[in-house]
Amino acid sequence: MRDDRKMTDMPAALSQAIAGMRLRFIDTIEEKILHLEAALADLRSGNDPIEAARKIEMASHSLAGLAPSLGFADIGAAAVTSEVAWSKALEERDSDPALQAALDAVEALMDRLEAELPE
Repeated sequence: MRDDRKMTDMPAALSQAIAGMRLRFIDTIEEKILHLEAALADLRSGNDPIEAARKIEMASHSLAGLAPSLGFADIGAAAVTSEVAWSKALEERDSDPALQAALDAVEALMDRLEAELPE
């Protein structure tokens, strides 16, 4: 015999779990922004710019997967744009337009993250 009580409790429990994950995500937004800013500073200083670009690409990749699953579609979309732009910039290392597009994309991603910061 199936326990219907457990079946009806699952959606509420799942909803509660996702709400908790959303709160933890929001709590880490400032840290994510600081991580991106540090990588940008390394990139601009010339201190291993390839590694800095890879850090930005990976952070963007992580956000592209996580953010939409928690209901932050705008952050996810900005993260996908950033990831793709940084991937292209890494492929086309001598391309100023590719680098500028990547810089613009990560700035847009940080703007979306900042918009979710608690006031």
